[in-house]
Amino acid sequence: TDIKDLTLFFSQVQQWAGVDSDVQSAFIKVNGDSGMQIFGMTHEGLSDTTLSGWFYNLKDEVKITYLEAAYALGTESYTYGAIAQVTFQDYDNQESSKIYGVSASFGLRSIGLTTTIAYNNTKGIAADNFFGGGPFVTSAEHNTIKEAGPDGNIILYTFEWNAAMLGEENLTFIADIDAHHKDLFYAKEYDLSMAYTYSKSMNFRAVYSDVNDKAQQFKNFRMFANYMF
Repeated sequence: TDIKDLTLFFSQVQQWAGVDSDVQSAFIKVNGDSGMQIFGMTHEGLSDTTLSGWFYNLKDEVKITYLEAAYALGTESYTYGAIAQVTFQDYDNQESSKIYGVSASFGLRSIGLTTTIAYNNTKGIAADNFFGGGPFVTSAEHNTIKEAGPDGNIILYTFEWNAAMLGEENLTFIADIDAHHKDLFYAKEYDLSMAYTYSKSMNFRAVYSDVNDKAQQFKNFRMFANYMF
């Protein structure tokens, strides 16, 4: 656009595949033949701040509005960050949910340690991640605000350590503690992960998760190799 630091985005999505899809190994239609229309914008003109907004339309199903403000600042010694988000999910059957979220992070460059605390709250029916896991700041490896149910809330603690002080700046270890705070949907999840960036186009990741809630209890270990074209 002619407006400095403003980017507009429009997309028509007809098919998709992913971990949240009913058929993960194949592309399937999105909302029948109607597909999904997406309009988005980002503005980076404010100092150390990015503003973004997205609107998703699934005809005769749901309309989704997502707004976010993200702040990030770094000095020679410290890093700071904060995110505020709000999502409106309005279904054509008159049901709806509003999801609010905030997060704050602080890092010490000298030892490569960053800590983050994040919180999401739902007003109305249970939130839905829809496509790609959802944008919510409290999303862990398995549990998200969706699993917190109607009028639910969730808190996430993250500790991230980069091994640059040992000469391995491409190696990062991450620990997550994720908890839902509602009696009927109470849950906890612990994640330990290791990430290694081999090149700009390839990285590796290993994750151990321990999930304990009223619906399921399990532990698993997964490894990923990601290549970006």
